[in-house]
Amino acid sequence: DAGSYPSEIGINVISSGSTIATYTPTIGTVAGTSMATFASNCNTLCPTPSDLVATPTTNSASFTFNTNGNTGTFNFYAGPQGWSQGTGSVATYTGSTTTGSFTMNGLSSGTCYDVLLIADCGANGVSDTLGPITFCTALCDPSDLCTYTAYLYDSFGDGWNGATLTYSINGIASNDFLTFTDGYGDTLSIQVCSGSFIEFINGSAGIYPSEVSYDVQDASGNSVASVAQGSFSANASGGSHIANCISTSCAVPTSVTASVTGVSATVTWSGSGTSYLYKYKAQGTTNMLNSTSSTASATLSSLAPSTTYAFYVAQVCSSGDTSNYMYSEFTTDPCATVVMGTPSSSVNNVTSNYAEVNFDWSSSSNYSSYFIDFGDGNSNSGSSSSTVHQYTANGGYTATLSLYGQCDTATQTISVSIAGIGMEENIGLNALTLFPNPTSGLVNLAAYVDGTTTLGIRVINYLGSTVYQGSYEAMAGQFSQSLDLSAQAAGAYVIEIQTERGMIQKTIILRH
Repeated sequence: DAGSYPSEIGINVISSGSTIATYTPTIGTVAGTSMATFASNCNTLCPTPSDLVATPTTNSASFTFNTNGNTGTFNFYAGPQGWSQGTGSVATYTGSTTTGSFTMNGLSSGTCYDVLLIADCGANGVSDTLGPITFCTALCDPSDLCTYTAYLYDSFGDGWNGATLTYSINGIASNDFLTFTDGYGDTLSIQVCSGSFIEFINGSAGIYPSEVSYDVQDASGNSVASVAQGSFSANASGGSHIANCISTSCAVPTSVTASVTGVSATVTWSGSGTSYLYKYKAQGTTNMLNSTSSTASATLSSLAPSTTYAFYVAQVCSSGDTSNYMYSEFTTDPCATVVMGTPSSSVNNVTSNYAEVNFDWSSSSNYSSYFIDFGDGNSNSGSSSSTVHQYTANGGYTATLSLYGQCDTATQTISVSIAGIGMEENIGLNALTLFPNPTSGLVNLAAYVDGTTTLGIRVINYLGSTVYQGSYEAMAGQFSQSLDLSAQAAGAYVIEIQTERGMIQKTIILRH
């Protein structure tokens, strides 16, 4: 409140007997006049640092400050603009220094931050807080920065009445929107970096969109986006453009496309350069990766799943003549972890020459192909959920199954025990088969019998109990018999086949 006679008012600010700020009465004093500015210092044994100055670049900032005679440690804390202590927010960047300077790296370009500084004087306690002090990183190097101009028009002369123009740079929407509230027109500026892909998008239509028009021009005065009067509609694109802030005779690459497989991408483009420069990063991060290529393609691997990447490519036409960067983006596939499940093996049939084993991994998921090493020098691959292999010798084998997903691989070993190859001949049977195996109930037994014999068949469950038993007179030649196990519980069963010359056992799997 200025009161009746503000020109008579002066101020002295005194701390510990010393005047630290003063204001002399003057006729220019009015309401809102700043009369004194000073830094508080309640701990005289640990003075507050002062004069904190930030010098930001694109992704870093260096700082200097006055230690005010302190020789302890100076702790700094920083976060996005608006962050401060006591709000429950956690600082994004923290660190300390023992000198009057420090540096912060890994900052986002074109972003404003608040920084605080506190001196730690050990036994003398800590100082008051200096800050927050705001600084902003640059969008890009000054040589790559240029200004675009948006000319906004209203035919009635009362402003845009709620209509807005928005824009995105490299696929990231700007927090700014362009509009004006009164008159026939306004001129607004937009800072862009060379090689950026900028798209202008109509925002809200407002009350009278038929009065609205605009024209956006680049640094050379060329129109890059526009909407004529009567054509403004909400959320429609007004045009897009690759920013060109550098005068060059080398054309930017064109037709940039990406072929994505899982977390890898092959990017191709059209160009006539002697070589190419390319860089890429995940959207929303600052970790830009750079490389070169002698051909118009690049293969990117070990990317993050379900992530959108920004990709930039420029061509080198000759020494000292490199084009601007062309911008594009692509999104990697979601990557599910391969679930191995419970792979199994079962012996389908044993003959005098081989044992047929079925390998099944139908309980596995999130894979697209497999490779299996049977452990006997043979292997198989494909995309199914099972396979059959014939072992030609009795013994123990370790099969190794590998399942491959888009971004993941899972491996598991399967133990296989083979016995009984050649035993059929010893008891007077040849080409003995049990089918189907696994079965839902009905089992067919077939074999060739050397001569007339009594053939006994017994089925035993996993508890050792007999669930079926029968005796048959078999004549020389083909013998077949069907067994109905549909009334039995699901599980593994042993089928014993007894002749006058001996006995063999076979395993059958029953599934309902």
